[in-house]
This record gives sequence, structure tokens and C-alpha cells, in this order.
Amino acid sequence: MEPAPGLSAACTRLSAACGMAAPLTFFGTVLVLGFLRPDYSHTTQLMSELGIPGSPYAVVMDLIGLALTGVLLILFTPAIHAALGNERGGTAGALLVAVVGIMFIGMAFLPCDTGCVAETTAGHLHLLLGMAGILVTAASAFLLAYAMREDGDWRGYWQYSLATGALLFLLILASPSISGAPGVVQRTIAGVAFLWTEVVAVRLYRGAGKLSPLSSG
Repeated sequence: MEPAPGLSAACTRLSAACGMAAPLTFFGTVLVLGFLRPDYSHTTQLMSELGIPGSPYAVVMDLIGLALTGVLLILFTPAIHAALGNERGGTAGALLVAVVGIMFIGMAFLPCDTGCVAETTAGHLHLLLGMAGILVTAASAFLLAYAMREDGDWRGYWQYSLATGALLFLLILASPSISGAPGVVQRTIAGVAFLWTEVVAVRLYRGAGKLSPLSSG
């Protein structure tokens, strides 16, 4: 494999570490804030309800759970490009991960309305960004699966990436028909997306020395 130029092994590891930190930052914030709010239900309430203006610890959810997660996803992009940027779909797939990061930052500054029922422009945009973020993640998984398939070092990973993209689309299509536990449905979809992020980030971190152009001489 010929890695994309311009990123050292140390920078690749740092970028991959940001990708590893993003899911932990997001779900860690949700779990901690949910614990601190006895009135909050992980089963029936959406995660963004923790960031509704005026609610306890809303600024923590918005700035750490959403904005910081978005920044970490953007910083994860260079590691993906360094490994797969020369393969078909690699650059586009990496850019879409950055787009998802931008969407997370946008959701932080466009909080959802009470109950995450869209009543204001900000509330509508928040929900729109959330749905679009999952679709873009699925598209990125498909593109990177194609790039991974072109590279023998990613055997087994491209199939997982392809399955993740397909599963995300199926979950989105099925979610409107599932009632009674919106929090569980949302966490399942986000969990599938962020698990893929974590798996790819760990793979990139472990292979940073091999994938870096500076280490290959």
C-alpha cells in the first residue's frame, strides 16, 4: 500500500487517538449527565434532551458531549486520509467523517426544543442535523469499505464497514415504526455508528507506524 503523503507516524497516532476519544467523550457525557439527573430516562428520552437550554448541565452536554465530540471527529480525518486517501473512496469517506464532526458542532449551537419536538428553527435544524449525521456516517462507512477492499491490509475490516453502513440505513428506515422507547432506538443507532468509529480508529492507531509515509522510508 502507498499511504497518502504529509502525515508522520506520531501525527497519525494523535489523529487516530482523537477518533478513539470521540465515542468515549460522547457516551461518557451522556451517561454522567443522565446519572446526575434522576428525572432523566435513557429509555424514553433522546440524548439531546440533556442539552435543552435551561436544563441542568445543558452547557456540558452542548460543549463537551456535542461540540468537543465534533472537534475530535474532525481531527480524526487526517489519520483516515493518511491510510486510505490513495484508494478509491478513501478521500471522500474521510471528508464525510469531518462533515459529521461539523454537524455535531452545529447541533451544539442549535439545541433541540423541549422534548426534542421541533418548535423553533433551531429545534428543526438540530433534528435535521442529527438525522443527516447518521446518513452521512453510513455513506462514509460505504466509501471507506470500498477503499479498504482495495487494500489487503484491511481484510475483515471492509466487510465490517460495509455491514455498518447497511445496518445504519436499515435502522433509520425501521425507527419510525418502533414506538415506546425512543431513547433506546437512538442509542442503538448512535452506538452502531460510534462503534464503527472506534474500531477504525483503533486499527489506524495500531498501524500508524506502518501506514505513515515517513516510517516507510
